[in-house]
Amino acid sequence: MRLSLGDDASQLVSLGFTFPFYGKTYSQVFVNSDGNLTFGQKDDASTARNLGRLVNGPPRVAPLLADFNDEVGGAISMLSLPDHATVTWRAVPQFDHTDKNTFQVTLWADGRVDFVYDQELSSGIEEGTTGIAPGSAQGGLTAVDFSTAAGVGGGTGALTESFRREDGLDTVAVARKFYASHPDLYQQLVIYTSRRLVSGNTFSYEQTVTNADAGIGAGLQNLSADYGSAGRLESFVTMDAISKYPDDLNRRFLGENSALTVLAHEVGHRWLVNALFRDGAANSHELLGRDEVHWSFFADTDGSYLEGNDIAPQSDGGFRTSGASLRYSAMDQYLMGMREAGEVPSFFFVRDPSGTSDTDPGREPRTGVTFGGTRKDVSIGDVVSAIGARRPAGAPWAAPFRQAFVYVSVGGPPDAAAIDKVERIRAAWPAFFNQYVEGRGRVDPTLN
Repeated sequence: MRLSLGDDASQLVSLGFTFPFYGKTYSQVFVNSDGNLTFGQKDDASTARNLGRLVNGPPRVAPLLADFNDEVGGAISMLSLPDHATVTWRAVPQFDHTDKNTFQVTLWADGRVDFVYDQELSSGIEEGTTGIAPGSAQGGLTAVDFSTAAGVGGGTGALTESFRREDGLDTVAVARKFYASHPDLYQQLVIYTSRRLVSGNTFSYEQTVTNADAGIGAGLQNLSADYGSAGRLESFVTMDAISKYPDDLNRRFLGENSALTVLAHEVGHRWLVNALFRDGAANSHELLGRDEVHWSFFADTDGSYLEGNDIAPQSDGGFRTSGASLRYSAMDQYLMGMREAGEVPSFFFVRDPSGTSDTDPGREPRTGVTFGGTRKDVSIGDVVSAIGARRPAGAPWAAPFRQAFVYVSVGGPPDAAAIDKVERIRAAWPAFFNQYVEGRGRVDPTLN
């Protein structure tokens, strides 16, 4: 029977028998397109296909939990017989890839699980994990090398193997390790590492875990339980190797950014930037630049830490960037919940820019660039019309935003000089943040 799934999709099917699994029995299973089966709850999320997701989600059997997309090739099918059921992924590619991956899992009525892999299996899986888990992180975890394991079974916890094409940080595993020895008091975890784990053109990044704020252009979600938090954790920031940052924390080393402004950028991503505005009868994305989660290069953001520039109109009708990465702007502060809408002045962006060699709105901020174009003024009312009013409404923060700074040492003991640098960043950060939100908010990176 061919299953009609698709990218990040699930389908509930009948097994035709009862299957015992970690002390419970099931007669139905969800077949999830991303190479796994779950019991009692589907898993059609698009979050990382890592160890944390396998262990912390519903009860699961995963021959190869990875980002597959059968909408563009291959097929997923199921064969059900009185004593076993087999699900096969045949020639299914990874998302945005052209590879082919063929593998299957068989559930037997006596509780056995078989994983079978064809030679048609990519050696370049971006990120994946294999194994079985009772769900909700119950019973602990045993790491298994499935390439040499035979007859693996027993125990009350998960049996897993995880892998990825390049070294990387398992953010869920790091968070859960942190919460094993620290209380659930923090809204954001800020992670520095002993060596580079962020690949490609990405320097550092933020992952929003929980968002209960309406009117910021982002959807509501709560993934805190996956990370080991009972709802307090809102954001996970990966700053990557501490060695990438200069000893002088205010020296501009990454374009217009210093060690402290890079931190301000990533911390700000908890709320920024997904702001559209109403332009006539339609919502416009023209305020947005790189990956549509940063301000456009051609938006006058007063030099926001979330990109854009401080743009000065010129006497000849053109424009010139006069500063970048200088502050959290009034619009930033509104979206962060620090200002009421009436405290946000109108601002502008330049439509159809000309006279510069690079007109990409996603280009990096840079001081001293001149260009022409048509000025378009935007009011806070235009933004609210597109994404709704911010709730809770903006006001100076009544309590500080709690953060934990964590240093992860990879493959060896921690380095004292590296820890000292992280500590200097942590110590300088509260005053820096308070200054550049104009005293409207505070951060507290004290570790309890």
